[in-house]
Amino acid sequence: MQFYERRKPAYQAAKEVDQATLEERQVNFYKVQQEEMAAKKREQQRRYKEELDRHLAHRENMRVKGKMTGVEKAFNKDDLLAYKHFDTA
Repeated sequence: MQFYERRKPAYQAAKEVDQATLEERQVNFYKVQQEEMAAKKREQQRRYKEELDRHLAHRENMRVKGKMTGVEKAFNKDDLLAYKHFDTA
């Protein structure tokens, strides 16, 4: 009985250290998990922003290129008049 009582404090101390280590690992795991989730969210936001930027650039490009210039209008005027009057000559 005395042997058990003498070892009891050492056993208790080891158990407390193990418990503290377990809690520390759980906290570290939680922090790492939160950091990974935050990084994943930032990556998704970055990709979404890039996609929006591509859409805006494409839209601006289409707006700029979609209009005929005065030179193009003058160049195509005869063809346009022929088309309107069904003249195929």
